Amino acid sequence: MADSAHAMVIITPEMGAHLQFRAAAGGQSYSLTGSGAGAPHWIRLRRTGNTFTGYESADGVVWSSVGQCNADLIDPVYVGLAVTSRDNSVLCEATFDSAYVSFGSPDTEEPTSPNNLTVTDVTGNSVLLTWDPSEDDIGVAGYWVFRNESPLGTTTATGYTDTGLSSCSEYSYVVNAYDYARNESEPSDACSVTTTGAHQHPDLNYDGIIDFADFARVASHWLETGGRGCPQGDFDYDGLVDLRDVSEFAQKWLTDPWETVAYWSFDEFAGTEVHDEIGGYDGIFRGGSPRWVSGWSGYALDLDGADDHVEIPRFELNGNTVTFLAWIKGWKTGNWAGIVFYRGMPANVIACGMHFGANNTLHYTWNNNSEATWDWSGGPVIPYKDWAMVALVIEPDKATAYVGSETRGLEYRTNNMPHISQTLPALTIGWDVYTSERRFIGIIDEVRIFDRALGWEEISRLYGGG
Repeated sequence: MADSAHAMVIITPEMGAHLQFRAAAGGQSYSLTGSGAGAPHWIRLRRTGNTFTGYESADGVVWSSVGQCNADLIDPVYVGLAVTSRDNSVLCEATFDSAYVSFGSPDTEEPTSPNNLTVTDVTGNSVLLTWDPSEDDIGVAGYWVFRNESPLGTTTATGYTDTGLSSCSEYSYVVNAYDYARNESEPSDACSVTTTGAHQHPDLNYDGIIDFADFARVASHWLETGGRGCPQGDFDYDGLVDLRDVSEFAQKWLTDPWETVAYWSFDEFAGTEVHDEIGGYDGIFRGGSPRWVSGWSGYALDLDGADDHVEIPRFELNGNTVTFLAWIKGWKTGNWAGIVFYRGMPANVIACGMHFGANNTLHYTWNNNSEATWDWSGGPVIPYKDWAMVALVIEPDKATAYVGSETRGLEYRTNNMPHISQTLPALTIGWDVYTSERRFIGIIDEVRIFDRALGWEEISRLYGGG
């Protein structure tokens, strides 16, 4: 009934988690506010007698209280999930994951230990862990992953990619399972691995450019150390930097394996011109007076969210294998705010690029403004006004959105669907020109576009190197 006593934990992307309740039928409704962190987020409601406690969590492991209330519920009592837009003319959709209801005595039985922990796909800075699923009387909620006895993080999958490792180094891993009541299993058997030699990519300092600075690193390892000890620049992984590696580096230098189309470093620090250091696709700052500030690397532009943006009037890219990447510290003035975007004519048909989503995640548009792209559930959450690397990788059969931040590390999500070739004859940085509200407000830096799909290791190295 509409005026029934109730207690519920709700969450929205904009307002965060709340505990809403009516203590008695026909009485006043009240709301207690949580941390303000918006969806996607974990929420939980626990009842003891007529006392209800709401909780929220960023990872489903560490919980904090939203508030506590008393509600006089009379049988029958109904438990369920609800979605509302609070506007009868607007349809609201939501995705629930890992929903769980428990009655009676608390669950105290722990899951079985994960078996067959295996390490594969070993590189100089990453490894892939896989294991068999655990079992539980109610259900397994996820897995804790430990490296050298220290927790790395959690996952709901039976696999985990550990990145940011040192080359030629030994690591030991174990995995614990946990259920929805947070009972933890005994750890799996330990699995040890030694990473390979230094990565083979010739951009040894990962600044997006292969230049003399990278050659100097190869030469110094060859001349100063004799090239031994698993050094950087060992392109053939023989444990030695020698003339063969120098020769291979020179060839890679000439051919540019990054296949960089454009690179705007925003290091001008004055004026309204924004130079492309690779392809010559120079841009112009539009809006008020440009604010040049300290950036993620060197200098950057601080956009005011009112009319500031960078216009790239001439650009040449055609295909469905491309990578967009940028460093940002800011937020959106409205939903679908453009980060690196192209909007053609007709404007409701020709559109592609990287932008904010309505749920504060990294979104994208492709396939001539296809709803299946911009209305996708979205990539990882973009941190609010904190530095983050955002990247979009388009491939013929999928698109992958990456967000790297200090608080959450490097995360990604994939939209598996066909992607057609698109032509981008121009670009706008910091705005989707479809509406005046779709603007980025804050600092933007180190914008790069690559004429191929970068893989996880390359994205993670660019994230680690800046």
